[in-house]
Amino acid sequence: MSASSNSRVDRLETAGLVRRVAHPTDGRATLIELTPLGQTGVLAATDALNARVFTQPGLGSGEAQNLISVLTGFRRDAGDFVDPDVGGHGRD
Repeated sequence: MSASSNSRVDRLETAGLVRRVAHPTDGRATLIELTPLGQTGVLAATDALNARVFTQPGLGSGEAQNLISVLTGFRRDAGDFVDPDVGGHGRD
């Protein structure tokens, strides 16, 4: 990890948002995990982002439906989910 990355993690750790934990199989590595406070912050940030960006994407209703259809096809073809309208294939 670079010095600037360490500094960022230090600040997040001091704020109680993350903690460093030993890697279970590699003694040279340290993992960074969210604390409960960090998880709460991530959820709040996700909600705020979704409310600001995704509720009003600047597309008309027809454009939004076209985009959803195209993205659904990409995800279905990638195996992300089964599309019941198409007879389904991919992972559940």
